[in-house]
Amino acid sequence: MKKILLLVIIQFFITACANQSSHLADNECANVEPRSSECIQLVFSKNESKILTLYDKELNHEPGLRGRVVFNIHLDSNGNVNQVFVTENESNSVHFANKLADVIKQFKFYEGVEYSFSYPLELAP
Repeated sequence: MKKILLLVIIQFFITACANQSSHLADNECANVEPRSSECIQLVFSKNESKILTLYDKELNHEPGLRGRVVFNIHLDSNGNVNQVFVTENESNSVHFANKLADVIKQFKFYEGVEYSFSYPLELAP
């Protein structure tokens, strides 16, 4: 149940941040602006299982872990994550928010210009 709820919440943010056009397939980000909200959302969707795995592990230690965590993410032109900062943390767990940031640092985005953006995650068991 908790996985389904988290999935629904993550999907809500994916939909809210993305344009209303259809979601792009992986190879279509090469043909559009790679820093578009849809391409960013595609990368988060591809890595969703990493976030859910971490969240499940943390819930075993902190069953009430929930809240909004917002990240400021800086990408280099090769699509690598150079920096991730937690800018808002309502989860009351600095440790968990930092672990999430470490997971996001491993994401590989599409090549494009250097770019910074904010990204919210809403967590609920």
